[in-house]
Amino acid sequence: MFAWLPRYRTRRALEEGVFGSGSNTKLLFLTERQRDEYAKVYRFDPARGIVLPLIVHQERIEAAKARVARSDVRKALNIPLDATAAIAIAVDPLQKGVDRVLAAAARHPDLYVVIVGSEKGWIRRQIRRLGLKDRARLVPYTSDVIRLLCAADFLVHPARVEAAGQVILESLLAGVPAIVSDVCGYATEVVRSGAGLVVKEPITDEALAGAIQDAIERLPVLRGAAATESSRLIRAQGLWLEAVALELEAGKPQREGTVRLAVHDVATSDSPGGMVCQHIQSAPR
Repeated sequence: MFAWLPRYRTRRALEEGVFGSGSNTKLLFLTERQRDEYAKVYRFDPARGIVLPLIVHQERIEAAKARVARSDVRKALNIPLDATAAIAIAVDPLQKGVDRVLAAAARHPDLYVVIVGSEKGWIRRQIRRLGLKDRARLVPYTSDVIRLLCAADFLVHPARVEAAGQVILESLLAGVPAIVSDVCGYATEVVRSGAGLVVKEPITDEALAGAIQDAIERLPVLRGAAATESSRLIRAQGLWLEAVALELEAGKPQREGTVRLAVHDVATSDSPGGMVCQHIQSAPR
């Protein structure tokens, strides 16, 4: 006989209060897949679930517009200008598949790989075991991801769990193609734009290495598609904020009260799709 721990029961009850059929809370989702996962569990009226436009933050857009010199970043990372380089960005490296990236990179003896966001001991040990010491670069977490992306030929993001994947949009914003797993919510944007490749789970080292080889062979076409997508994302800046504002205005009460919105952007293993909700409340009128 199994019983849920108190912490899980509390979180589950809180989510039920927001998402359940007895609630009238408007729900904002990052992707259609995320909305559908929650709807399957909580069986809420689909009209309550609003999928936001792509979220690209203003500072990332400004960094993309700056277009830093690729040669300067590569020099700082000690990567030859004519070398092929992949980049992986992850604060939670195992969840985001950094081990997969390293294993696949080992099958490409001329490929450099930049790992951003974590310097965990197991990453260093895997780099040594795979003989990647001369070709791997570890960079601590930084908010200056667009600059680092500009040094790479493509992003590799074979995440095991990823409700959306903000880094995917950041890569496309930087004009850099992306190789992603099909569990990523924003994998649909890679397919739609043609600016990268989507690898289906379960991902093997051979499959990911094959996708990398495919990307290398098609790099000029993929980079052209990524450049086009970058321009589109820059033009779309602020649309997600407008969508939130419109929902707040549409739900504004006529009398004193609050407007409740559930916004999903915090990862947890206790929720469907790996997300929990945060609440935005308007002040009483």
